[in-house]
Amino acid sequence: MIEITDRFWPYQRTREAAVDDDQSAYTSQVKQCFLQRRCVRSVFTAADEKLAAQLHSNGVPIVDVERAILLGSLRKCVALINHGGGTPITTLHYFTALFAEVRQEVSDQYWHYVAYKLRTLEQRLNHELPAVAATRAETK
Repeated sequence: MIEITDRFWPYQRTREAAVDDDQSAYTSQVKQCFLQRRCVRSVFTAADEKLAAQLHSNGVPIVDVERAILLGSLRKCVALINHGGGTPITTLHYFTALFAEVRQEVSDQYWHYVAYKLRTLEQRLNHELPAVAATRAETK
């Protein structure tokens, strides 16, 4: 019998213990925020769930996760538009470096502007680069 250790196994093993409802709700919010972005082409893998659970256990507020996804997605959309295409985001790990950046004291108005700007760039991305939007739809 061969067993692959957790270090080399990218999937979450089935466990008997019940998942904390708070952690489940947190992960669900992270998933929704992650998958709604147009520059993301993913299905929220087990590795993404594991990172979300880790963020929850480390006490990272959901607002910080949402802001990191907004900021990273905005930057990615700008890059895709400026270069006429490119590789979409495929993993939640793409945003890990931004968690520290979004903890800085910045006004809520700035984050409203970031969200607004991202929505306008996503609309532009759909018009200018329909191939990126189509590949997002093809991912299961």
